[in-house]
Amino acid sequence: MKIETHKEALKEYLSHIEQAKHNVENSKRLLLIACSQAATEAVSILLHKLNILDESSIIKHNQLDSTRWWSELPDFENKSKISDLAAKIERKRALAYGTLKSITHDDLFQNISLVFELKEAIEEVSHETL
Repeated sequence: MKIETHKEALKEYLSHIEQAKHNVENSKRLLLIACSQAATEAVSILLHKLNILDESSIIKHNQLDSTRWWSELPDFENKSKISDLAAKIERKRALAYGTLKSITHDDLFQNISLVFELKEAIEEVSHETL
C-alpha cells in the first residue's frame, strides 16, 4: 500500500480513537482494535519511508507483537522503542476478542497514550508529522 494510503488510514483510526474515548464504556472493542490498526499504519509508514519494506509489502497487525519479525528487520533509529510500543499496543488488541469486564478505563487510556507515544517516536525518526 502506498504511504499516502497508510497516512489516510492512520488519520481515520486516530479520529475514531478521539471520538470513542469520549464514550469509553461503549467503545472498548473499537478502541482496542483501532489502536492496533493505528499502530500498524504508523509502523507501515515508517518502514516504507525508510525503504526497509517495499510499498507492496503488507504489514499485518499481529506482526507487531512478533519478536522474530522485528529482529529480522534491519536496525534503524529508535527501533527498540518503536517495536516495544507497537508490541504493547498489539497485545492489548487480543483483549477485544473476549469478555471486556476486566478492561478498565485506565487500561484503555494507557493504550491510547501508547499509540500517541508511538506516533511521536515515528515522527521523530521519519522527520514528518503524521
